[in-house]
Amino acid sequence: MILVSWNCRGLGSSLKTNVAWDLINQEQLDLFLIQETKMSNQDFQNLTKRYKNFTGTATDSVGASGGIGTLWNKNKWDLISQKSCNWWIRIELKNKVSK
Repeated sequence: MILVSWNCRGLGSSLKTNVAWDLINQEQLDLFLIQETKMSNQDFQNLTKRYKNFTGTATDSVGASGGIGTLWNKNKWDLISQKSCNWWIRIELKNKVSK
């Protein structure tokens, strides 16, 4: 499994969304944890539609701070459960090739 955690300090600019896309592709990530998105869950979901083969979940930012998101490769992982609040996200994933 390849996991990256990134404090992006705002994911609203095209430069940072391109960096995220490049990181997903170049490093062949399985799981991508993003802190300080500074966006709503809905905005995060709209943004992630661009990331082919990935799905995820996010929490809303509070004013101009916060917001966290988690993306995973939906071809490799099934979501079993998730729970979150403004400060954390807990997900349980199952590898699709595991028995």
